Amino acid sequence: MIGVNPQVSTDQSHKEGYCQAAHELGLHDYEASIFYNTVGITKAIDAFLNVRHNYDAVVCTNDFVAVMLLSYLNDLDVKVPDELAVTGAGNTDCCKWTSPTLTSIDIPLETAGKSAVILYHTLCDNPHLTSLNSKFGYDIVYRGSTKIDPQDKMSSLAGYQSFTPLLDTDYESDMRPIWNIANAYSMVDDVDRRIIGGILQNQPNSKLAEKTYISESTLHYRLNKLYKATGTSGKSELRELLMKYFPNYNF
Repeated sequence: MIGVNPQVSTDQSHKEGYCQAAHELGLHDYEASIFYNTVGITKAIDAFLNVRHNYDAVVCTNDFVAVMLLSYLNDLDVKVPDELAVTGAGNTDCCKWTSPTLTSIDIPLETAGKSAVILYHTLCDNPHLTSLNSKFGYDIVYRGSTKIDPQDKMSSLAGYQSFTPLLDTDYESDMRPIWNIANAYSMVDDVDRRIIGGILQNQPNSKLAEKTYISESTLHYRLNKLYKATGTSGKSELRELLMKYFPNYNF
């Protein structure tokens, strides 16, 4: 397991689930196979890569860690999933943009939100209670980064889910570009997505404006918004990040 941040309760929950599953499967020394994120995620990934030949699969604490790991593995020409299977957690949109696409645990956020409201009202109505836990199931969404046949494996899990954000972008500065692009996707419209498609194809601004049926001044305005949302300085940097982390970006 890669990326456990001792300061993040969600990571601790994922670690507990990992340890429980490893114990039930009769695996030994599984604690030694946890690569903690105490001084930055790149250090955790580097530590794993130094001993990666000891493993045939890795679980990441969230999708963003998995995206970064896939980029490292691609640079090293490691074949995923043939040489190493990779899974994330969160089932965010970015799972569909990686190469190969990313297997992930789908956390039912709507159910979690409803449970949070119920817990809040229960605590308000029962002041003698100090804490409550809400238990619900999640599903595994199988994609290209694993070669497990979902028909042969249990695809539903159960566990405790906390409501801490999956990523602290102030602490995880190395993963901020990944998070920025994934987050921007939820805020852009179809015109912006076509602009991004043109950027990936290295089209000049005149061609981008023509392709999206907008004026060059409007294009300039939209480009600046995209750069701000993705934390990039221009088309070259944005294209470089997309090609590095999200080669299957759906525009």
